[in-house]
Amino acid sequence: MSGSFKTIIAIVVAALVIGILPLMAVSERANDQAQVIAESRVSDFVNNAAITGSIKQKNYDDLITKLSATGNTYNVNIEVERMAENIGVKTAWIHGDVMGENSTYKIYTQSIEEDLKRVGLFNLNRGDKVTVTVKNSNNTIASNFRSFVYGIGGQRNYDIVAAHTATVTKSGGR
Repeated sequence: MSGSFKTIIAIVVAALVIGILPLMAVSERANDQAQVIAESRVSDFVNNAAITGSIKQKNYDDLITKLSATGNTYNVNIEVERMAENIGVKTAWIHGDVMGENSTYKIYTQSIEEDLKRVGLFNLNRGDKVTVTVKNSNNTIASNFRSFVYGIGGQRNYDIVAAHTATVTKSGGR
């Protein structure tokens, strides 16, 4: 009886290895493909905003649509670091063109989305830094397999994260 029990256990373990390992490999590959797509789309969106000097509602909607095509849901965070104009002018001790120290302030996703909904456009100034970070908000099949096989639970790890930053080279139209 102990010999048949060992045989049954061996068959069950073999079936799990033959069944689960290929599924894990395929699901990890799907995550890798989604990662590449997310990085590419975020990079294109940020570079377009930096070159044109504006974030347009159509481009933002296209980003969301293209990210959704991967079969995952994403949290999109946009941050614009804007240079405050002439925050202070120092007196010129040596040169007549010495300006004061510049300071920056940040504008976040909610304010940008409000402008996009209201006007369909968020204008950027030359020298602004645009950062977009995208994280998947759903559990992917690969993360579920990892949790099952490795016993990792209760901790949220993002499988797909893409971020890109660019400096605006052209001020947007008013």
